[in-house]
Amino acid sequence: MVAIGSPTWVERTGGALSPLDQLRFITQAITRELKALRQRPDGSASARSRSADRAGAVLTADQLPPGTPIARHITAYATAHLPDPLFQHSLRSWIWACMLGDLDHLTYDTERLYVAALLHDIALTNPPPTPPTQTTRTTRTTWAPWATRATRATQTTRATRGARATRTARTTWATRMAEATRATRATRMAEAARATQTTRVTQTTEATQPPQQPPPQTPPTQPSARSKPGREAYCFAVQGATIARQLVLDAGASRPYADTVADAIAAHFNITVPTSWGAEAHLLHAGTHLDAAGTRRSELAPSTVAEVHTRAPRTDFTTHFLTAMQQEATTHPTSRAAILWHLGMPRTLRRHDQHL
Repeated sequence: MVAIGSPTWVERTGGALSPLDQLRFITQAITRELKALRQRPDGSASARSRSADRAGAVLTADQLPPGTPIARHITAYATAHLPDPLFQHSLRSWIWACMLGDLDHLTYDTERLYVAALLHDIALTNPPPTPPTQTTRTTRTTWAPWATRATRATQTTRATRGARATRTARTTWATRMAEATRATRATRMAEAARATQTTRVTQTTEATQPPQQPPPQTPPTQPSARSKPGREAYCFAVQGATIARQLVLDAGASRPYADTVADAIAAHFNITVPTSWGAEAHLLHAGTHLDAAGTRRSELAPSTVAEVHTRAPRTDFTTHFLTAMQQEATTHPTSRAAILWHLGMPRTLRRHDQHL
């Protein structure tokens, strides 16, 4: 059975969950929620004591974006096209991902993780603006009263010449039409004679040759999710993966580089992403889910969380993101976002806000 969110699943489905996939996805989501409830402190004195004993790691949010040409290109693109709440969310997701990668002692490609984080919500924006079309310059007409008489005389002369030219043209046209008619009649008679002769030869040949079998027809190949435009996808994460792949290729990256970024983005809305799918995909999922829903937030010290939000403010993020997710659930009702929306995504995000 193909794993939801994997490259193979993306190619087959374009991001649309089948009824069986929906059941699997709902089961995964409920299992994760029950696990989180068991790990959440219940508010008692003993629970608060246990929580204090498990104080999160104190890390510094001093990560610097990679200075490579590809990273600079993607940074400029994201700055220009992402609304500020989504841009700051992308930066925080990258910082969280780096921190969790250090905590888990994972080896990952810093640049690819950064690029994937900046572009993971690119499909939630409006289409990139098209280059302005070149307009034709128009010459402004200036009124000059002293040119009126000369203009009238010129118009009269032109009218006289035009009438003469028209009579000459009509005579020439009639002559040419007559010649063309005669030539057409002769051509048609010759073609009819040749067609009759060809038909006789063909009938004789067909009578002496056995009938030929038609060539076998090959079934049409289905376009893969990697080749079709993002707007044809059934999930904003898959759509964003297609857009990001092309952006990264246009920035000069290799095909494996672009696939790493795209596969991470396509998988980031899963319930879980194992490290076997790649450290970048695993950490992008961890970083985005920490920022949106607070997953694994308890592993970081409150001072660390506050420092990240100081560097990349969370202003208006929840409202902006929930509006986009509601639209996604309406537009793509079989997407992962739609299932999570109906399972209580707004409640989860607002609960996370209350604990910040």
